[in-house]
Formats: sequence, structure tokens, C-alpha cells
Amino acid sequence: SATVAPRLFAIGTPARATLGNATFGLMTTGNLAGATIDLFASAADGTTLTGACGVYLGPDLSSLFYLATATANGAGSATFLLPVPSDPAAEGFHANFQAAEVRAGGAVGGVVDLSNGLRVRVGNVISTCP
Repeated sequence: SATVAPRLFAIGTPARATLGNATFGLMTTGNLAGATIDLFASAADGTTLTGACGVYLGPDLSSLFYLATATANGAGSATFLLPVPSDPAAEGFHANFQAAEVRAGGAVGGVVDLSNGLRVRVGNVISTCP
């Protein structure tokens, strides 16, 4: 049967990477219950096509790194807590994130489904960024 790609989005109070936000994190939904979800990040901007899917972690994938693994709950959601320090030097830093759901029949190589890419900007100056 056809599947819907997992969705990645910011969570927390607020759901933005403001300085000192200990509740900030990312959540992915639309996964199979019990699926392994890997979170990847990159400070490089760009898109690499993998078949029909986009990898939003840099132009050639050389700067992507594995960040964490979670297991999707019964509703198909997985949460990654990413507390933001109060350090003013972090103002303006941004990173790109993408989740990979490991599952048989996935769109990438028959083993992985990719979420959307999400760029997160750290700081308080721009109030509309996640």
C-alpha cells in the first residue's frame, strides 16, 4: 500500500529555537508504530536527489552527520529533544535536519522513508523561525 512520507517539525514552548529554550525539540509523525527513526543534521545548505527523494542536508552529503535515534510510538510519532543553550554566541546559527524512517519497502533503496527537510535558526532576533 502507498505510504505518506514522515513529517518533521519543531516542538517546545515555544516551538522555536530561542536562546535558553530547554523544551525545544523536533518531532516526526506519519511513521509506522515501532519504527526506528534516525535524525540527521547538517550546517551546510543544499539538496541532493536520491531517486525521487530529496536529501536536504547539503549539496553533496559530505557535511551531514547522524544526531540521534528514536522509536516511533503507537501513533507513529517520535520526539528528539534539542535544548537550546542561553549562549548569545549561538544567535543566528542555523542547521538543517531530516528524519529517516527505517522500514521495508521504503522509498529510498527499499529500506528508508525520508521526512521533509527542516531548517532551524537559533536565536531571538527573528521571531518567525522554528
